[in-house]
Formats: sequence, structure tokens, C-alpha cells
Amino acid sequence: MVELGYVNLLRTILIIVLVYYVSRFLLRWWIKRKLADMHKRQQNSVSEEEANFKRNDKGKVHIKQKKSSGQESSGGEYVDFEEVD
Repeated sequence: MVELGYVNLLRTILIIVLVYYVSRFLLRWWIKRKLADMHKRQQNSVSEEEANFKRNDKGKVHIKQKKSSGQESSGGEYVDFEEVD
């Protein structure tokens, strides 16, 4: 009876250790894969931006603005500065 208890204890410990190492391996693999996908998406977006930049005329400035609906802008806000002695 005592030997059967040790066998069950060792089997349980072995299962816990195996689950730990397998989950650790799978988690590392999953994280590496996600990071590689993020890196690939970032590279694609950078290359698209470079292609758009090369298509534009050199020396010209292009500003993209989102216009808010319902409000007409008057060219900015006036700020009055005062000198402090």
C-alpha cells in the first residue's frame, strides 16, 4: 500500500512538471509568432508610407486634416501675448 502511494505521488509530480514545461514551450512559441506578425505588419506599413512619400512631388508639403462636421474653421485661434517685465 505504501509503495502505491509513492507511485501515485511521483506520477502526479511528473504530470505537473510536464504540463509546466509544455505550457512554457507553447507560450514562448505563441509570443514569438505574435511578435513576428506585429513586426511584419509594421514593416508593411512603413514600406507603404515610403512608397507614398516617393510618389509625392519633392519639396511640396501635404497636410491631411480631418474636418469636423458642423463647424467651419476661421483659420485658427487668436492668442494675445503680454510681455512680462
